[in-house]
Amino acid sequence: SWDHDGRREIYEKAELSHEDHLFLVDECRANNIGFMTSVFSIDDAKYIKSLGCSIVKIPSFESTNLELLTYCAHSFDNVILSTGASTFSEIADSVKLFERNQLVIMHCVSTYPCSIENINLPRIKKLAELGYPIGFSDHTQGIHASLASLFFGVEYIERHFTVDHDLPGRDNKFAILPHEFSELSSSIDNFVLS
Repeated sequence: SWDHDGRREIYEKAELSHEDHLFLVDECRANNIGFMTSVFSIDDAKYIKSLGCSIVKIPSFESTNLELLTYCAHSFDNVILSTGASTFSEIADSVKLFERNQLVIMHCVSTYPCSIENINLPRIKKLAELGYPIGFSDHTQGIHASLASLFFGVEYIERHFTVDHDLPGRDNKFAILPHEFSELSSSIDNFVLS
């Protein structure tokens, strides 16, 4: 049904072209920043691999796409797997395709924005039982949930970032601003060093 409610047009407008990817890869290299992107199909993954990328992210709604996961497991050194749309048993099946040092499992609740009441941070401990590094894909307002996730042992935190909450697009409404990103980064440094 979402084909007819306007979302398809939004996603098509936001989709990066091959030229956009080349520009971003070049900019990242010029600034000594690692480039990473999400892939939604094997064709996407093949293209990203052709750019020389060794890391890729699998978004939540592809987390049970075993064909895509298998391709990525054989083609990339590192894979980040978001799990917002999966049951624990589905995740357990998916991670079997990867080496322990290759995969990061991201706890995620696929609600944008996600209320603090629904973030379910204790699930991080359950995901850790699978034996892979764990991260947290945070879609809440502010940085409090990201900071709280540190107490559950996450090694990675993913945040949406914006320079203005009034920019178009739903992600800009809950993305963190530069001062929040700086505060989150320094708080993580203090947590890790203490």
